[in-house]
Amino acid sequence: MKRSRARRFLRECLSLGLIVCGTVAPALAEGTPKGVENNARLPSCQSKTQFFAGYRWVNLDDSERAGEYQDLHSSLTAGIDAFSCPLPYRFHLNGEFLNKNDVYADTGYAYSDLLLFRDIFIRVHHNLEHSDYQHSGEPPEINYEDRNVGARYSTNISNNFLSLRLKAPDFPFHIFLKHRYVAKEGSIQQRFLLGGFENIHKISETRQIDWRSNAITLGVNSHLGPLEIEYTHDFSRFDPGNNNVLYDFYPAAATRPADIYPHNVIPETESRANSLKLHTSYTGRIVASVTLDNGHRKNNYSGAVADTW
Repeated sequence: MKRSRARRFLRECLSLGLIVCGTVAPALAEGTPKGVENNARLPSCQSKTQFFAGYRWVNLDDSERAGEYQDLHSSLTAGIDAFSCPLPYRFHLNGEFLNKNDVYADTGYAYSDLLLFRDIFIRVHHNLEHSDYQHSGEPPEINYEDRNVGARYSTNISNNFLSLRLKAPDFPFHIFLKHRYVAKEGSIQQRFLLGGFENIHKISETRQIDWRSNAITLGVNSHLGPLEIEYTHDFSRFDPGNNNVLYDFYPAAATRPADIYPHNVIPETESRANSLKLHTSYTGRIVASVTLDNGHRKNNYSGAVADTW
């Protein structure tokens, strides 16, 4: 998820909170909402909306590692805390914006017990260490080479989790969806060895990363008399981006000629799984349960495949 997408996501959440709170609050003032189909009176609920805005000033004299999980730059800050529940509807929105790389947003909506929706977005900044791993007392044939002396390393991590559950009216049958999206981008320190046993080079260089991961779960569950049953299908995929393979010149060895070879590969992977779970009611003294599942995993770089039951 790009930086502009994080900012756009927060703006949309803030706009949604303002619209919902602005339309729901007048409705609450008019009186208690009517009940559902049986016209039963539902308890009243007050709506609440709070905002804050400010400026965060940061003065940094040395390493960013002083605030390992902070983007140490001065910036405007803002936030919202909104809650409204004209039953059977419920809505909440919590958001905090410290800077473009420190964002939190949590929004949810529900209608009775028939629809439940929630989305949580988090974006954090991680300042990484530039390690000098040339240790005193090492043999003279070990040489340390830093190809990016003085480089500063950091990553931005975005994590979005979405869940949706639908229920059949007056019957315990549910359909649910879960989706997690994780993105990690920035620069890291890549370390590796080159050379032979009598001339080993310990190399350090900057590596740009742009990783994306998606995981989706689809499922249904229900109570059928004394038996409870659930079926889920899971799919996940990891995309390491374009810079997933490094290349360097390796000297001749007993098993290979001197040439340029790939190393430190970060492969693209994907997996699928199906699961069926059954168990008897937990209210009895004896409970019986059965779980059947199968999985399929594939490494798209090497072509390796694994199937499990």
